[in-house]
Amino acid sequence: MLKEELEAKIREFERQAERAIRDKARDSAVVLLSKAAFALVDLFLFERFGIVPSDHKKRKEAVSYRFPEVLPYLNDVYDRYMAAYTQRMTQTDLEVVLRAYSEIKRKIEEKAQ
Repeated sequence: MLKEELEAKIREFERQAERAIRDKARDSAVVLLSKAAFALVDLFLFERFGIVPSDHKKRKEAVSYRFPEVLPYLNDVYDRYMAAYTQRMTQTDLEVVLRAYSEIKRKIEEKAQ
């Protein structure tokens, strides 16, 4: 059940982020892509290790110990996610999050093989 909920959240956040990108709403796109990244990492941690972090700090700790190759990308996402609440996101910020999200997905797919 949790797996399906996380998968649904990822799809919803991705879909809404795509809409925000089309509408040039960069702040919303960054927040939504960030949430998709967090849910994707949580799904991986749940499927692989049976854990679901309850907050960003615990997610970062779990990733640094169990999936460290994703940590730089997760940090990029998290930094922009937090900044989006107090600053306007630039196209560069959005591109950083898009690249980081793609790399997180790629690394998770590699682990699945």
